[in-house]
Amino acid sequence: MEPVLRTKDQAVAEGMAKGTKATIGGALTAGDPYIIVLLPVFIPIGALVGAIAETARAPSDEALAIGRQAIEKAIAQLQVQKRMQQAVMTELQDEEVAKSLSLDEETGPKDRDDRPVYRDRTGPIALEISVLEFGFTDRKGAFGEQTKAGKDGYALTLTTRARLLDTRNNTVLDEMKHFRRSEAFTPAEWMADDAARFRAKLEEAIQATADDIVLEFFLLYYPPKPAASKDETPTWSDVIPYYALKPLYPEVKRGGVDMRAMFSDKYVGGSGGMEFTRVDDVRPTFRWEPFPRSVDLAGGEASRGRYTDMSYDIAVHEAEMNRLGRVKYFAAGPLRYLRKGLPSPEHRMEEPLEPCGRYAWTVRPRFKLDGQPRLGEWTGAYGINDLNPPPWKIRRALPPFETYGVVGREAFLLFRAPPPEGSSECPD
Repeated sequence: MEPVLRTKDQAVAEGMAKGTKATIGGALTAGDPYIIVLLPVFIPIGALVGAIAETARAPSDEALAIGRQAIEKAIAQLQVQKRMQQAVMTELQDEEVAKSLSLDEETGPKDRDDRPVYRDRTGPIALEISVLEFGFTDRKGAFGEQTKAGKDGYALTLTTRARLLDTRNNTVLDEMKHFRRSEAFTPAEWMADDAARFRAKLEEAIQATADDIVLEFFLLYYPPKPAASKDETPTWSDVIPYYALKPLYPEVKRGGVDMRAMFSDKYVGGSGGMEFTRVDDVRPTFRWEPFPRSVDLAGGEASRGRYTDMSYDIAVHEAEMNRLGRVKYFAAGPLRYLRKGLPSPEHRMEEPLEPCGRYAWTVRPRFKLDGQPRLGEWTGAYGINDLNPPPWKIRRALPPFETYGVVGREAFLLFRAPPPEGSSECPD
């Protein structure tokens, strides 16, 4: 069967602000459970171990042998399938997606090309997830795979296929391929401490995959795209697209190309010319537009009642230096601060930031639409240049974005904490 991929663009064109959820609704009746079917994992272990060993030129043969043993030991202990099952089930339960969930470990495709029928299952909806492979990148790409220190490195990748099926009619409600790629590290860094980094990055990839699949199939909300006015001139604010909440503070700043960044990291900004906005406190108060907005109420004020239980999630990441060939830029790195279920469109951080620290922040709405839990996209400058696609296209690994790996981090909004008390400028 040809998969039915109901993309967000198609949903908008058909007036379906509910996205895939509208299709699922036709397959369910009141009280129906969702059945979760998770499939065997197909792992090219030999290729994975060989890739990291063969590309490691600097370490000694003895170090390589120890490293290979560490990676093999880590693979044996990871139990990737169990971890993926746990991650998906936990995410479905945390987001209260279904009234009941069950796990079937005895069925699924015999190989990556198999598409089994689930008419004999106990629930009307089957979520089929198959981890196809994971390994290390074995190609250099157009600009090379570089670590943050500028050394040649290799990234860990995880490729997963997910299908959502109506078991009564054996029809595909939605299908997506998901690709996750970590940042690059040298072979020695991957192998160190009994492959500790390898374990941590694979766990991170599994959790991100589970989050993205549940988001795409059950939670993601896009409002109808507003018609563009012929008289409107594009502005910097247009880099925050209609489907994301607009930031009010800190404001988004964009500058031109600063040639000084070639000689000093002090002048390096973000992707597409995004600059760091200076905030006035190490515990800044973030503000953003409230939800629902006029674009969400395209059906008139009477449609406001469809939106209930509104709240917001906010995340603050440390900003890290990235490299694309010789080009340097800052983007969101490790998560520093996360709060969910905020009742109003503003929030003062409960923990102080480091003076002069570089950070990136983002926010999204959390609500119910016609009684079903929904989430909006994380706010980001996704329109910062013509090469940036909507985030869902990256999550679904659609051409030509099959190997992007991470959604949103380059688009999250950059800001910088103020200098220490008694200083007027940051030393760098």
